[in-house]
Amino acid sequence: MTEQATTPRARRAWIVPAVVIAAAAALVLFGPEERALGAGIKIVYVHVALTWAGMVGLGAAGLLGAWVFFSNSRWEPWLLTVGRVATAAYAAGFVVSLGAEQVNWGGIYWNEPRTIGAMQVTAVALIVQVVSAWLPAAAWRGRARGLLSAALFGFVLWQGRAGSLLHPDSAASASDSSAIQLTFLAMFALCCLGMVWLVWYIRRGGENAG
Repeated sequence: MTEQATTPRARRAWIVPAVVIAAAAALVLFGPEERALGAGIKIVYVHVALTWAGMVGLGAAGLLGAWVFFSNSRWEPWLLTVGRVATAAYAAGFVVSLGAEQVNWGGIYWNEPRTIGAMQVTAVALIVQVVSAWLPAAAWRGRARGLLSAALFGFVLWQGRAGSLLHPDSAASASDSSAIQLTFLAMFALCCLGMVWLVWYIRRGGENAG
């Protein structure tokens, strides 16, 4: 273990993810149940929060990608990190959504448009991250990575137009319970905070290593 990893400052850095995990666990355990779904709403809290956070992260990567494409490749390393963290969050939200379907619908409905859309976004996002990582070191690499990230966010927005069969339009706003809505928002905020911390931690480690 390096000296840097054992410094008080390095140890304090882990307070944020510890708080995020503890608070998220408390929301899942003690969050309000829903009239129709009962305790099944708890896994939906996690699915929606991860999916929303992933979409926000992919949006941030798309905007950053446009900036890198048009003006400044100095932010290229940040673009890669934001894109990877956002992709991981969105993919986790998709995986959890399959569990939510199993819990609340009694099975996974692969023909559900929202499921198909989420699966396609996850696949395309993973492909974009792999291609971005494998691009050769060349003068045009930053622009290519920026264009890929911007195009990915465009694809996310396009997929957002997908309809639904069983999936509600918005699990959060469809509820008339302010407690349920606040729980969704709190879980979403925690996921966003966790993503921001992870991006910061990865970039901080990369910069220190460099």
